[in-house]
Amino acid sequence: MERVIVACVQGSTHHESVVRWARQEATRRGLALRVVRDGPADGLNDAQLVVAGARDPDGVMFPACPVVLVPEAPAAQRSARPGAEIVLGVDAREPAQAAVGFAFDTASARGVRLRAVHSWRFPS
Repeated sequence: MERVIVACVQGSTHHESVVRWARQEATRRGLALRVVRDGPADGLNDAQLVVAGARDPDGVMFPACPVVLVPEAPAAQRSARPGAEIVLGVDAREPAQAAVGFAFDTASARGVRLRAVHSWRFPS
């Protein structure tokens, strides 16, 4: 089974940013890149990472691997911006050690801070 990063660009309004981010990460990690443009994102079982647009996550079936949601701003603008950060969203009921480790590694490699967030609902 080939280790791969999957870029999902179905309906993405900024697919160039999604593919660029996924390509850079695939190069950095020495992994293959698979771009899924239309239809369901098949073949996510062998994905080491899934990359999608931050405003278009609904079309992605989140697999059991880390998922990166890429914002619309170009990468050069984000990295030059003071206070750049990686945001990690976690579900405390089902902790995902792989996602936590990925977020720490990515923030360290990019020299940015890591912000971990979670949410919950108050009982009615």
